[in-house]
Amino acid sequence: MENINSNENKTINYKEEEFRQYLKLAEEGNSEAQFDLGWCYEKGIGTTKNEEKAFQWYLRSAEGGEHSGQNNLGWCYEEGIGTTKDEEKAFKWYLRSAEGGNSHGQQKLGYFYQNGIGTTKDEEKAFKWFLKSAEGGNHMGQNNLGWCYEQGIGTTKDEEKAFQWYLRAAEGGNLLGQNNLGCCYEKEIGTTKDEEKAFQWYLKSAEGGEPLGQNNLGWCYEVGIGTTKDEEKAFQWYLKSAEGGEKYGQSSIEYFHRNEISYVKKNKNKLENKCINCENLNQQNNTCSDSKLIEIPKWTSGNYDVDKIIQMTQSDENAKQWEIWRWIDYSKLKNVKYLAEGGFGSIWKAEWIDVPEEVFEFYKSNQVVLKKLKNSQEISSEFLKELTANFQCRDKYVLPILGITQDSMTKEYAIVLRYMKNGNFLNQNKSLPWIERIWLLNSLLGD
Repeated sequence: MENINSNENKTINYKEEEFRQYLKLAEEGNSEAQFDLGWCYEKGIGTTKNEEKAFQWYLRSAEGGEHSGQNNLGWCYEEGIGTTKDEEKAFKWYLRSAEGGNSHGQQKLGYFYQNGIGTTKDEEKAFKWFLKSAEGGNHMGQNNLGWCYEQGIGTTKDEEKAFQWYLRAAEGGNLLGQNNLGCCYEKEIGTTKDEEKAFQWYLKSAEGGEPLGQNNLGWCYEVGIGTTKDEEKAFQWYLKSAEGGEKYGQSSIEYFHRNEISYVKKNKNKLENKCINCENLNQQNNTCSDSKLIEIPKWTSGNYDVDKIIQMTQSDENAKQWEIWRWIDYSKLKNVKYLAEGGFGSIWKAEWIDVPEEVFEFYKSNQVVLKKLKNSQEISSEFLKELTANFQCRDKYVLPILGITQDSMTKEYAIVLRYMKNGNFLNQNKSLPWIERIWLLNSLLGD
């Protein structure tokens, strides 16, 4: 039988010898060896990990014109590795690396332009650098280019091109690309719908450790997309996603517990002493003092996308109690009266009889407006994106969304908004610029 310890020692000795060779060449001024030496110090390969020395050798490599060194120096400044975090310096070194043809630097430069990090936000430049990176074979650049085409960032929206670039990224092993390719197959984005392929790509992404892929794989198992329905596997993948920091995964775990999905019911004794947020044992009520969960009664809209967007608002750490959305049972809306008609739907007034105490305390009223959406028995993805944007920009709107409901007779969905007294919200917001007042009117009545 082969001696495993002997092989491990040989590997360690080889790495130490390799480190000594890099050190000798680096001290002689070889910029490529300086980059390799910086990598050894950063990762602790053949030597003790030392981020300050990693930074110093990346700096010497970068100043010597080594484009990989310039990229890694940008990373040090971006993350504060061995030096003080400085996004403007990170941008400067990514720019030099990108202009030198380094595909990693090009991808990072595109990301900085897309998000306005260390420079002015410029989506057209972001697209340009993602394209260069993608064409250079960088798989993260290919994924990000696909995202630009899917969302129309810095270029014309083109779902077929988005699909093609996600495919290249996924086949190259990029975990986000695999997840996004799965989304394309599931939701028919730029390709023919194929739930089995969606499942397979989510599985690859999930097994690679991508939290988004793990969450989407959990969803496949929960409802049986491209595979046999399996609530236990759904729960386990949601748990992995949540442990990886993905908010959708965290809200899914909370949803399983709060609604006592059958897997949680069967395993209640095993799970009841485990905090669903931080995994500490011997806790009460599934949570500990360090994991504050919003107390929300058991609910479901019956629509996965609607549940997800409501859960997203409920898991937002920055949202106040009166800002989060709820699923509102239509039977709890009384004295429903017709007000007006708009191109997007009809407007109604109602009384929310079991309005949460914190919402009533803030608005001093249980009167609400229902914006019923025409032909909304099936909610579109575009509308859900608008809802998400509304929540993310909630501080700017004087007509906050309180929740979502569904007419029990027509099955049309309705947005539940705050009711403005005296029937004229514009008169109460004369300080708003006219453009915002017009937008608010359109948001209430529709186009």
